[in-house]
Amino acid sequence: ISRRINDDKFETISKTFRKSSSGNLVSQEGGAFYLEPFDRISIRYLKGYTKQQNVRVKGEVSYPGAYAITVKNERISDLIDKAGGFSPYACLKGAVLLRKSSKVIEKEQNLALQNIAEQDSLVSELPLANEMSIGIDMERIFARDGKYSKYDLILEEGDVLVIPIEKQTVEVRGEVMSPKLIRYDSKKSLKDYIDRSGGFSQRAKKGRAYVVYANGDVRSTKRFLFFKTYPKIESGALIVVPQKIERKERSLQEMIGLSTALGTLGLLIQSFL
Repeated sequence: ISRRINDDKFETISKTFRKSSSGNLVSQEGGAFYLEPFDRISIRYLKGYTKQQNVRVKGEVSYPGAYAITVKNERISDLIDKAGGFSPYACLKGAVLLRKSSKVIEKEQNLALQNIAEQDSLVSELPLANEMSIGIDMERIFARDGKYSKYDLILEEGDVLVIPIEKQTVEVRGEVMSPKLIRYDSKKSLKDYIDRSGGFSQRAKKGRAYVVYANGDVRSTKRFLFFKTYPKIESGALIVVPQKIERKERSLQEMIGLSTALGTLGLLIQSFL
């Protein structure tokens, strides 16, 4: 219990009383303790007490469903073990961890998407979600020395681990002649898939094409001098070709007005010299 006090030395603000009681609020120290106006009572949790936390695993595992977190540092590999391992049709490269975002993170994410949407018309079509997708490398987690490494993330309350079925297609979207799903072929490059979609449209921003992989990771086209390096394509990937930002052409009247303003500015500068 924290209690206000009047200290004429201006040093002490309040006085604290520590009391223990049984379940029926009877003081274990004997005698009654009487509260006064403006007292503040703080009741702490039991030492080490934590509410039960749950996570879910969906998709291609032996036993999908909800599981309780046993220890505070429980990881993705522990959850997969609880779920009985992967099914024969699991796409490990497409594994995604969905995590609920806090209000602060969600606000920053929404502002970032709004800023990007002003430059890319395709992004403006995306919904603003209240959860974040974390791309994970499941193959590396279950490789040698992968468990409990930096790739094997610690789980949090409400996490959802999604293991999709093996995908056999690649989607091409955006400024191409014919957006479509194309059968995946490991020998084909990004340009090959765009050619299969009819090639770039006139409004395509060719040098800014990017790939969204099945686990949510994004890779963009790299450019060094006159050379371009395109992202590698994997099954289940999404190829996005953004649109050029159209520059508004100035009318004749606007050009005349601009020329007049520049001429007037030149005369003013000359008059001060």
